[in-house]
Amino acid sequence: ENWLKKGHELRIKKFWSNQLSGLKPIPYPFLKERIPEHVQWNVFDHHILESDWVEKIKSFISENKLTTFIFFTTVIKMMVGRYTNQWDSYATSALNSRSGKEQDEIFGDFSNTIILRNQLDPKRTFIKQALVERNTLFNCIDHRYISVNGLDSPHTDQVEHAFSPFGQLQIIQGPDTGESLNLDGIRSKFLQRKRLSAIARLGFVIRESTDRIQITFTYAPEIFKNNSIDRLKFNLQQLIRLVLENPEATLHQFPDLCAPENMTKPVSKRELRNSILKPVED
Repeated sequence: ENWLKKGHELRIKKFWSNQLSGLKPIPYPFLKERIPEHVQWNVFDHHILESDWVEKIKSFISENKLTTFIFFTTVIKMMVGRYTNQWDSYATSALNSRSGKEQDEIFGDFSNTIILRNQLDPKRTFIKQALVERNTLFNCIDHRYISVNGLDSPHTDQVEHAFSPFGQLQIIQGPDTGESLNLDGIRSKFLQRKRLSAIARLGFVIRESTDRIQITFTYAPEIFKNNSIDRLKFNLQQLIRLVLENPEATLHQFPDLCAPENMTKPVSKRELRNSILKPVED
């Protein structure tokens, strides 16, 4: 608190105010015509990547000096850009808001809400966009000592509102999916929640362990058209394949996803045949 009072508080608040300035709701093409003013809950839909694709992704991010979080954040934001043709790109996320050895002796959760906002460029390659996302994340980490939702802003107190820009898209790096305890006589299992009170209209939780990557799709079923989330899962797999096969592909070369009628088509058996995602078994 003393450090913030020495001029850092104003600087950090100014940074987040600029990040929120002029923020508009994401014009998803697959929203229902009538949606409730407030979103009450989200579905959690858990999937894991096929093992050979985990190897491909990990090899790719290693070669390009990226992280799993930056890889998926870039794919997701470019996918949303192709859904909407909106180049002002943003997503909320969360990170540890405190650093230093002091927190080792403190029992509590110090997660912090940030907003990753930058401009998509249709002529920019995936790799170059990933570097932009990485730099944006570094800037946010430098300003993490005050949470975005701690600002006096019309956006931050309306997260549950269906049209609040602050709750449109969320991408989070979740905890390891492996066994969390190894004690004699005790078996542990990662809790796969199926439903939770709404935090964002659409969200992605990326969890990584040594040989596994899990993607949890979180969404508010009250506001999305039938088949749209299944179609979104299919599109995400399409883009992952495209990026790994051609990392120099530009956003403009990604499939055009903005036609609303495309989102209402059920995913066919033929399309599912080449799926690289599989549901997590209970």
